[in-house]
Amino acid sequence: MQISIDVIGLPVAQGSLTRAKFGLRYSNAKQLSSWRTDVVNSLLAARTEDWQNDGAFSVTAIFRFQRPLGHTNKKNLLRKSAPLHKSTKPDLDKLQRACGDSLEMAALIKNDSQICEWIAKKCYCIGQEPPGVHMTITNLNITNC
Repeated sequence: MQISIDVIGLPVAQGSLTRAKFGLRYSNAKQLSSWRTDVVNSLLAARTEDWQNDGAFSVTAIFRFQRPLGHTNKKNLLRKSAPLHKSTKPDLDKLQRACGDSLEMAALIKNDSQICEWIAKKCYCIGQEPPGVHMTITNLNITNC
């Protein structure tokens, strides 16, 4: 059994915890909350009635980011000096953590410890492709792998 979603918007990493007046909170709490809500809503919309949230899961996530303007020339062509891969912030593992928590919040899994396999990538958008994430969640107990 498998669910695939595509969430449009700037992916937000789960930042570091900081002390707040009433306990701990994430340093980017406002942006993270909004991003998680978008991911959770997409997951809930894609969830089928027969989805089983127990067992082991595989998650594939491709995070897309806009290229900085400095990567292209006046003709909007990619400069030779532009990097092929997004090797700058946000950290890939923190993007994964935000998505893992969103899977829990949407009740697609009971706990993110159930994720036995992560295939994750961050890249630049191609052409007019919007920023966001494409995620596929596979229940490994039901699907032969």
